[in-house]
Amino acid sequence: MKTKNIIYLLMMAAMTVVSLTACNDYLDKMPDNRSEVDSEDKVVSLLTSAYPTHDYIYFNEMMSDNYDRYPRFKNHTVLSDSTWSWAPIMETGTFSPANLWSDCFGGVTAANMALEAIDNLGGPKDAVLKAARAEAIMLRAYCHFLLAVTFCAPFDKAKNAQNLGLPYQYDVERELNPQYERGNLEDYYLQIQADLEEALPDITEDNYTVPKYHFNLNAAYAFATRFYLFTEQWQKAIDCANMVLGTNPKNMLRNWELHSTVARNYDEQAKQWVDAEQPANLMLATTYGSYKTNFGAYSTLNLYSHGAFVAKSETVRVPNFMWSTSYSTSKGAPYLSAPSTYSSNTHDRVLWFKLYYDFQYTNIIKGTGYSRTVWVPFTGDEVLLSRAEAYIMLGEYDKAAADMNTWAKNIYGNPDNITPAGVQTYMSTIDYYTNQHPTFKKHLHPSFDIGAEGDVKESMLQAILFMRRIAGFYEGLRWWDIRRYGIVIYRRDITFDGDNIEKVVDELTVDDLRRTLQIPKRSIDAGFQPNPR
Repeated sequence: MKTKNIIYLLMMAAMTVVSLTACNDYLDKMPDNRSEVDSEDKVVSLLTSAYPTHDYIYFNEMMSDNYDRYPRFKNHTVLSDSTWSWAPIMETGTFSPANLWSDCFGGVTAANMALEAIDNLGGPKDAVLKAARAEAIMLRAYCHFLLAVTFCAPFDKAKNAQNLGLPYQYDVERELNPQYERGNLEDYYLQIQADLEEALPDITEDNYTVPKYHFNLNAAYAFATRFYLFTEQWQKAIDCANMVLGTNPKNMLRNWELHSTVARNYDEQAKQWVDAEQPANLMLATTYGSYKTNFGAYSTLNLYSHGAFVAKSETVRVPNFMWSTSYSTSKGAPYLSAPSTYSSNTHDRVLWFKLYYDFQYTNIIKGTGYSRTVWVPFTGDEVLLSRAEAYIMLGEYDKAAADMNTWAKNIYGNPDNITPAGVQTYMSTIDYYTNQHPTFKKHLHPSFDIGAEGDVKESMLQAILFMRRIAGFYEGLRWWDIRRYGIVIYRRDITFDGDNIEKVVDELTVDDLRRTLQIPKRSIDAGFQPNPR
């Protein structure tokens, strides 16, 4: 199926989820159960509409060390102000955490409705219902996982039993304003894992024409890889990554040679990025809103940006990161398809076009409709780097280096060969970050043991975190690594010329409670226990 048609179908399928989530703000309104799900086709259709249509990308990027403030520019919103400054987020607009909260609980409700319908149809008595049941359970686990990594404290084996979890929903809620105990985070993660492991063996790709709309086999194992990595189950992360990567991991990575041939404009590059035929794209999703204006060459929200300053010192324009060619925007220097930096009198922003925008008309004559974005929740590149990180944690440094080489040689023109000793030597030449001398190398304070600073393990983790930061550019993944590794980050104002830090206005310390977002106000007002502050 052509990319254009796939994107259109994604848009149409995702629009139907509004009826599930807009009227299903958790602990606020009753779920809409008026539509009777009484056939296999209706079960499959329900699951198609159950995936979240709001995401974490915007607020995760804004809260991370990828974003600085540029006082010379003036465009901002209340939401951009509060997310960037780690302040309480009261807004409920398109890119707000409140919408992710509603969508995730809406997805859980839809999954439970599907499971109830399957039981009413006599159970998973054939291949269609068996696959649908697995998808529903996997989706329930995924939605709860997104809630955990957004609205619960960072995973910590020593503290999970004391930290607040969230209520794990197994049934369709039929009470108005039900009261739930939050429980603890240890039990919450165990419930997610139980669902994941129950669903995984029965995931298939037979119920849908284009399985990448759904938890297909690769997407399910990619989610499992992420889950096990985040919960420090290193060998299980490796085992699940192996299921995705096979015997030739390069085949599952983004085709940067092909990407370099695409016209360097937002629409064409983003369309190629989300192409369902690309093996690296393990799953596709749609979300409301236009990331084209937020992350593109526009003055929209230009007060905050991933600009040239952080790019030169910490991300895509770091010179000579374990290779011999410095950054330029030309092919092979060092990227096969380089991101570019747009600096002008309207904004300062690094451009890497990953999020495909389309406007979905509901009334062509009136010109009304919805802004929609297609994005990639799981990629082969993330899976490979997750496996490398897990290898490092198990002390299998040569295997980790092999994965790092595979990734580096795929994205960069001519990188040096990566070895554990070489990484340690290189990292010894890089100073740890200070606000006077910013670098990508930052002190790590995870709850798990990573050895002493400067040894092979810590040095290789520094390298893999840099690679993950590049691979997850404009995908919201960096914030989760900041939480996992207890990385201290700062809020910085950049000078008028864009070349220095004008002042540091805030600091997110290791134990800062702002690393965890607050429960949406509407749910707190309805009786939900808030996170500590």
